[in-house]
Amino acid sequence: MKLKLPSLKIEFKTRGATAIRRGERGIVALIIEDNLVPLSTDKIEVVTPADIPESLSKENKKQIELTLMGYITPPKKVIVCIVDK
Repeated sequence: MKLKLPSLKIEFKTRGATAIRRGERGIVALIIEDNLVPLSTDKIEVVTPADIPESLSKENKKQIELTLMGYITPPKKVIVCIVDK
């Protein structure tokens, strides 16, 4: 006697489709050079423009804002790695 499992196949298709939708907005890593940063860490997670540290240079703030806008869809978050100039 053969068992048919069509619901299992449908379940895989459904989960695959939702995984694609969940992955549409990814995470971006941005490496910037800045020497005006008196922060205790060299890595910052930015989700909204309000999360951008005020101590960064004007140019770097602008780059983070542009990264948050994205191209077609905005990223979930931006991980900013700061290195000394």
